[in-house]
Amino acid sequence: MTTDYGFGASIEAHIERFEMHSRQTGRTHAMLSAMKDGDTVFTNDIRKARYLEERAREMGKNIKARVLRPGPNADMSRLFVGRGTTYFDHSWYLEFWTSVIASNKEQLAYIHANVNLGKPAAPRRKSDRMTWGEK
Repeated sequence: MTTDYGFGASIEAHIERFEMHSRQTGRTHAMLSAMKDGDTVFTNDIRKARYLEERAREMGKNIKARVLRPGPNADMSRLFVGRGTTYFDHSWYLEFWTSVIASNKEQLAYIHANVNLGKPAAPRRKSDRMTWGEK
């Protein structure tokens, strides 16, 4: 039997619970309040980017909200925007950590499917082993 002893499910549950309890706590307002004209915020959704720019305008700020989906194929060169401070909204971080966990779960599934976990390895022949000093 192969297992991760519940670590993956536990981490996912904690993230879900954290996100649920963090709703309506003022994270977005606090971030926008800290931002200045010319700053950039990255989010993971075009609708959220529009919302952030609109809210900033209502606060009298001219910021740029950009969409960058986090993950292994993300174009990180887009992070270099040239001026101002760069921010990430909470939904970007949530997707970032969720993608990291999903990637690690995939790696573990691969290991479990392709490695003899919990089973003795087949004995190796002497000809398969290298000893010190061999090339």
